[in-house]
Amino acid sequence: MREFEREERELLFKADSLRPKDFAHYIGQDRVKSLLQTAIKSAKMRTAFPDHILLTSYQPGVGKTTLANIIANELGKPLLYQTCPHIRTPKEIGKTHLSL
Repeated sequence: MREFEREERELLFKADSLRPKDFAHYIGQDRVKSLLQTAIKSAKMRTAFPDHILLTSYQPGVGKTTLANIIANELGKPLLYQTCPHIRTPKEIGKTHLSL
């Protein structure tokens, strides 16, 4: 493993350890948080997963990855990360999703 890759992994690990793990510790975006909590709660009541939760691209630092981690924790499932800078249309999202 190259030195840069090792350092990058260490930084990501440190960043993840600072992120809130549940909605109670997540500050801000109250409307989004409420909608996600409702979707997750109703899915759990149906003993199913939420139909779709899509966190679209936006500027860095607004909480997309943090929310994704919280959703995964609430559902008791691991989070699969995938960056998709090549996606330009909704059709491409489906193709990428099917390849996972």
